[in-house]
Amino acid sequence: MLEELYGDQADAIAVQLAWHFDEADLPEKARHYLGVAGEHARLRYANAEALSYLNRALELTPAADQVERYTLLLERQKVYDILADREAQRQDLEQLAALAQRLDDRRRQAEIALCQAPYADHIAEYHELIHYAQRAIELAVTSQGVEQEAKGYLHWGR
Repeated sequence: MLEELYGDQADAIAVQLAWHFDEADLPEKARHYLGVAGEHARLRYANAEALSYLNRALELTPAADQVERYTLLLERQKVYDILADREAQRQDLEQLAALAQRLDDRRRQAEIALCQAPYADHIAEYHELIHYAQRAIELAVTSQGVEQEAKGYLHWGR
């Protein structure tokens, strides 16, 4: 009902909808709005709040729903990057790489390589940065990801 009332503006009240659907034991709807709330919180640098929403969304997401888990983990690793929590970020990047591989999705694999390159830079593993940048370029070329290819060259050139 709340969702219908707000229509296209539902994302603006994502926190309220997430809470409502979580309390109503409607996990599919709750996790969607928890993910949206997590992204909104990250964009306003409310990082603890973002982690809370994203962690709850991941708890509600079945392991079999690999695409949704990928989306949520990608968002969460961005928060860990902002917080410079490199260990947590590394763990999410490893899970993301495994998911992208299982999904056999070259664009997602390139996307993760483009996350791994700056991660390697942050931990002063420059040879790894180059490896991930080159990997992103390879994957982007084979999947016609021109923007990803350009980002790969940008990381490689740093």
